[in-house]
Amino acid sequence: MAKIEYNLGELADKAQVSRRTVRFYIALGLISPPLGRGRGRHYTDTHLQEILTVRRLQARGVSLGQIQRHGDVRSLESSLAEPPPPELQIHLATRITLEPGVLLEFDHDTCGRTPTEMQDIARRCREALTPGERKT
Repeated sequence: MAKIEYNLGELADKAQVSRRTVRFYIALGLISPPLGRGRGRHYTDTHLQEILTVRRLQARGVSLGQIQRHGDVRSLESSLAEPPPPELQIHLATRITLEPGVLLEFDHDTCGRTPTEMQDIARRCREALTPGERKT
């Protein structure tokens, strides 16, 4: 596979930034300097990805100064990545309404109670919640 090389204008066009922006990013050390010397200077897809990463970081509110201090745009971006969502777990539960706003819940995986025992516990809880014994 042939390595794609860009001149400054092509790189700027691909990244949808100005040539001046590319030079500025290089001067700040945000992206790698061009390869080669003189008229042979060129850029690769690595440069393009660095510019796009800087732009994504800026869109997330990271300043150029913060990016510059960190030094490595790719590691900075990965450190700011959202943590993966927690693994979903399914629990079978029985929920009993004792009175409006008061729920009793039994997790079947851990409680080890029979339906009769759960009903008995719910009855005793309801008795404990009778209006005559409520503290205000």
